[in-house]
Amino acid sequence: DPNLPELTKAEFDILRLLWKSGRLTVRELHDQLTQNYKWAYSTTKTMMDRMVKKALLKRESFHGVFVYRPLLSRPTCKGT
Repeated sequence: DPNLPELTKAEFDILRLLWKSGRLTVRELHDQLTQNYKWAYSTTKTMMDRMVKKALLKRESFHGVFVYRPLLSRPTCKGT
């Protein structure tokens, strides 16, 4: 499907965690990602903010903390 965005493996992994959880903070997501990625916290945050710009995620303020949720539903996405 040409309408589907091309996702990197990391983007797909982030989406997969968000599909499972609904919404997460950068810290919560980072703590789950460190099993597979040896990134700094700032790298996770940069990735997620880029995904917001690409309209893959939505960032919302929730009790003064930014939480991210997926804008794509699971079946419309294919991992690369």
